[in-house]
Amino acid sequence: MINSTNRTGSTPPIGGIPVSPPRAPSRASEDLDRFSTDSLNRLRQVLDQQPSVRSDVVELGRSLASDPGYPTDPVVRKLAELLVAQPDGGDADEGE
Repeated sequence: MINSTNRTGSTPPIGGIPVSPPRAPSRASEDLDRFSTDSLNRLRQVLDQQPSVRSDVVELGRSLASDPGYPTDPVVRKLAELLVAQPDGGDADEGE
């Protein structure tokens, strides 16, 4: 039973487990909260080393564009379903 006239301001133990007040964050957690741009800088360096035009990807695009069977009918149907299911906020003003 909790004693409602407890003048110490602390909560009595529940089931033999003492309840302690929350601890202040440690100094180590403050170090983890700092912002660092090191990973962003490394990513930019790697991206800068990549060619602006990847000929292998261009060739793949050309071969797919010339393939009359690409994309397959099930893929086209699924894309059409997804496009129809997505509301377009741009048309909201046209009906008013």
